[in-house]
Amino acid sequence: QLTMDPAQDFHGDVTITVTVTDDGGLSDTTDFVLNVDPVNDAPVIIGQVELETIEETSITIVFSDLLVEDVDNDYPEGFTLTVLDSGDFSDFYSVGIDSVSIIPGLDFNGTLVVPVYVNDGEEDYSQSDIFDLEIAVTNLNDSPILGFLSNQVTNEDTAISIILFATDVDNDSTDLIFSGSSDNENVSVSLEGNQLTMTPDLNFTGSANITAEVTDGQFTDSGTFLLTVVPINDPPELGAIGPQVTPEDTDLILILSATDVDNTELYFEASSDTSGVITTVEGDLLTLSPAINFNGIANITVTVSDLFYTSTETFVLTVIPVNDPPNIDLPESFTFAEDSTLVEDFTDYIGDIDEDDLTLTVSGNENITISIDSFEVTFRSAENWNGVETLTFTVNDHQGRDLASDDIDIIVLPVNDQPVLVDIDPQETDEDNSLTITLSAIDPDEGDEVTFGAVSDTDAVGVLVIDNQLTMTPDLNFNGIVTITVTVTDNGNLSDETSFLLTVTPVNDPPTITLPASFTFAEDGSLIDDFTQYINDVDENELILTVSGNENITISIDVYEVTFEAVGDWYGEETLTFMVNDSEGRDIAFDDVLVIVTPVNDMPELVEIGPQETDEDISLTITLPAEDVDNSELIFSAESDNESVIVSLSGDQLTMLPEQNYNGFVNITVTVSDGFLTDFETFELSVNAVNDAPILYEIGAQLTDEDIPLEIILSAVDVDEDLLIFEATPFGPDVSTVIN
Repeated sequence: QLTMDPAQDFHGDVTITVTVTDDGGLSDTTDFVLNVDPVNDAPVIIGQVELETIEETSITIVFSDLLVEDVDNDYPEGFTLTVLDSGDFSDFYSVGIDSVSIIPGLDFNGTLVVPVYVNDGEEDYSQSDIFDLEIAVTNLNDSPILGFLSNQVTNEDTAISIILFATDVDNDSTDLIFSGSSDNENVSVSLEGNQLTMTPDLNFTGSANITAEVTDGQFTDSGTFLLTVVPINDPPELGAIGPQVTPEDTDLILILSATDVDNTELYFEASSDTSGVITTVEGDLLTLSPAINFNGIANITVTVSDLFYTSTETFVLTVIPVNDPPNIDLPESFTFAEDSTLVEDFTDYIGDIDEDDLTLTVSGNENITISIDSFEVTFRSAENWNGVETLTFTVNDHQGRDLASDDIDIIVLPVNDQPVLVDIDPQETDEDNSLTITLSAIDPDEGDEVTFGAVSDTDAVGVLVIDNQLTMTPDLNFNGIVTITVTVTDNGNLSDETSFLLTVTPVNDPPTITLPASFTFAEDGSLIDDFTQYINDVDENELILTVSGNENITISIDVYEVTFEAVGDWYGEETLTFMVNDSEGRDIAFDDVLVIVTPVNDMPELVEIGPQETDEDISLTITLPAEDVDNSELIFSAESDNESVIVSLSGDQLTMLPEQNYNGFVNITVTVSDGFLTDFETFELSVNAVNDAPILYEIGAQLTDEDIPLEIILSAVDVDEDLLIFEATPFGPDVSTVIN
């Protein structure tokens, strides 16, 4: 960037010479003419005289209020004055070309800033910069304004508070003082800050005019609103009742009383906190009815209402207890089985509402014995006896009242006896052979029919029972120890069971081998196959795997993992025989498999090329060497990772051509193929840099005004992107040049 700065007030023509040089010492030069034209200088407002006015009072601004300098003209001759709107004055108007009047905005005080400028009347550069003229505006106090007051309503005997609001342009709302008054002596007024509270006298209803006032200490504002006090109903008062007493099972009637200052009709209600006492109200008569046999404490709540308000009292009613006889209510019968016992809790069958200590006794029993522990009764029958007896149970509270008794039938049911199996000793059979044994059982109940059943603890041994014959059949090749459980059941559905062990003795089985039709792998390769999937021995004996019949194929066997490999470069077919032996004296198992080795093409190989080098703008051609053991016809290809270097091939001749002025490093990838397989190498080509001279763009004639510097951008190109240094020399002392 070239900056040309004419001397102060200079104008005319100057010749400028510009030179550009790169860091290799090469350069280029050009000349151009700079023309500096004369221009008018704008006036400058350098200050003002002190100005002041009163709030909301107009003031006139004249030329003499401003201090102005103009090197080309005499101020204020031929000048005009302009005032701009700043928003802080409400009106302004021109008095003449040399004065303007303004009025400060409503309530504005302090320093009023007025933007102004002057114009010297010339065609160009005639207007000064905008100057902020300051006018001191003296404050005048304004009256506060009280906010809107709406009419208010409150209930009898209830105070009401409202918040008073006021505005004052000269004072903060916290600096204002509020006051209030009432035109009715039955309503008092008080203030705390700006909160106005109105309190009606007790039982007063009607209206009052309330006046509120606000002052800033100098000026005041006030307002009046209507307060209406609405009458409300007064609650009735219930006459005192106090604690009451009545005997158990005896009603109590009370007369209720109440007063109401409003003389309205009253209504009574009552409730009890327990279901043991029922309350009934008819007019002012309250009837308290204890439930049958209830005694104790009940809280009775009585309420009187005028249909708007209520009055309530809760009193204690004591119901005095009276002794009652006990009671007993048994079910029709109890039933239990022969030779067993029955325990029953009689608590649910006997009672005494007085909760006296009761004694339980029994009579009428012959074949059934009774044990009584408090209210827990145990029934036992004579051995093997069954039938029905009617027993009488009696309870006594020892309070001199009648005893309570109830009869009940005790039924003892006959019981069937279970059959008993005769123990079965452990049994044994050989693998793959079934075994049948005879089952027997004893039943004390003569004439009962018995049925036998059996289960095995494993699915590997099946069981079948026909009458009393149990047949056990092991699965093919199964051996081991099995638990057999036998059951016997009579026609009363009672049963017995026993378990015994069946041992199935193992018998050795020959191994097996089943191979696929063939295995295939590639020339110079190998194949690993797990023969576990092809061989088997149901006895899980340790097997030995061997092979025969191989000539060009070598076999390695590691337990059951078989590795196939062929002689180098050989391919073809061989039939091999694999054998497994469990070494237990049974037949050895054989199977044949065809092993196929397929031919494979060999990959060509590039001979190492290594890094290459050439100068900028110079092509390079090299010969590509490669070898192929199959003597196939070879095809070469090449590519560059940078478009700035173009590669081409002619047979095995590789030519690398850098673009004009390009230098740097490029990765060249060469590939050789026999039509099926490929080999490749990537090498680095270094293109060495050669320095080129920079070229400076032409600069035409330039024009600027007097006293105005001129900046232009200097441009040059260098294909090497070297750091360029610009120089500029003027012909003559009237223009200075700076290169940035």
